[in-house]
Amino acid sequence: MSKHRENITWQTAEAGTWTIGFWDFELPWDEEDEEWGVEYRDTFGWVSAGHPGPDAAMDAYTAQHPNPGGGEVIPWTAENAQRIGDLNALAAQHAEGPGNPPGW
Repeated sequence: MSKHRENITWQTAEAGTWTIGFWDFELPWDEEDEEWGVEYRDTFGWVSAGHPGPDAAMDAYTAQHPNPGGGEVIPWTAENAQRIGDLNALAAQHAEGPGNPPGW
C-alpha cells in the first residue's frame, strides 16, 4: 500500500538546481490510520538534490515510492532567500545522519 507523504521542493540560488525533501514523521498509534494520521516533524526523512527542475526532483522520489502526496514548490527569489537558506540547512542536517540516499 502506498502512503501519502508531505514534501517541499526548492530551487537553489547558486546553481539553479532543485532539491526535494520529504518531511520526517511519526506513525500513529492506530496503524489503520498510517496514511493520513501521521504527525510530521520539522526534519527531513528523505532528501534528493541537484535536479534540473521540480518535476525531475519529484521523479527521483516516485521512482522508489508511488504516492508522493502533497507538496510545496519554492522557486528562487530574493523574497524566498531566507526560507530557502533554512531548507538548505535542514537538508544538510539530514545528510549528516545514517542511512541517507547516495549523493546527498
